[in-house]
Amino acid sequence: MSAARLLQYARRRAGMTQRDLARATGIPQPAIARIERGGVSPRLETLERLLAGTGTRLEASPTLGVGVDRTLIRESLLRTAEERVLSAGVAGRNLSEFLRAAGVERTAEFQPEAVIRLLGRHGVGYVVIGGLAAVTHGAPIVTQDVDVCYARDPANLERLAAALGEVHAYLRGADPGLPFRMDARTLAKGDAFTLTTDLGWIEIIATPSGTDGYEDLARTADAFQLFGHRVLIAAVDDLIRMKRAAGRPKDLLATEELGALRQELDRPR
Repeated sequence: MSAARLLQYARRRAGMTQRDLARATGIPQPAIARIERGGVSPRLETLERLLAGTGTRLEASPTLGVGVDRTLIRESLLRTAEERVLSAGVAGRNLSEFLRAAGVERTAEFQPEAVIRLLGRHGVGYVVIGGLAAVTHGAPIVTQDVDVCYARDPANLERLAAALGEVHAYLRGADPGLPFRMDARTLAKGDAFTLTTDLGWIEIIATPSGTDGYEDLARTADAFQLFGHRVLIAAVDDLIRMKRAAGRPKDLLATEELGALRQELDRPR
């Protein structure tokens, strides 16, 4: 990760402004701004001092993404974020057709763009995580569901419940007729729900692995304008953090792809 991206990520994760960091470290705010814009490469001592001001430190770790073919990533980055989301929907539906032909049934077509419009129309506070977040940033992967981390305040739970009720959300894999009411009270009592809806599979998670939940992710999330709504997409480094914390083999493999994506995003354009 470049010094500019690393410093900006650490500062945002700490919930600090550039002026806050300047006061904490004694390094002038204009100098911090130049580093974050990539206009100057700081000395190691300066970078360490700034990171310490955010409660972060540099650590040596293996470089992710070594040996990953970047061709598809670079092609994906030539598209707009909306085009990537739409392509994810097409790829997910194609995979569903393949699985259906193999005898694996799906209840509804994967429609990520419709999910974004639904949540935006209801004013839900959320951050997109998981495969769709990676795709939105430019990772050329296939996903079949929309994963979101949602704010837990009572008003947002009401909005989220209303949105999910509109698309007949039901527990994925549950026996038909199982008593289940998707309302704010149910959401408040739980944390993670894997749902089947009229728009495909949606997974809502209050505290994804390795995070403290919505506020934690929202501080560093990247804002995209998608289908008429401002949508928070979990930062690539937070996606890596969540995958590492989950620790499943498929998650660890995904960190390599995300590491390659991060390096491509850091390349001068």
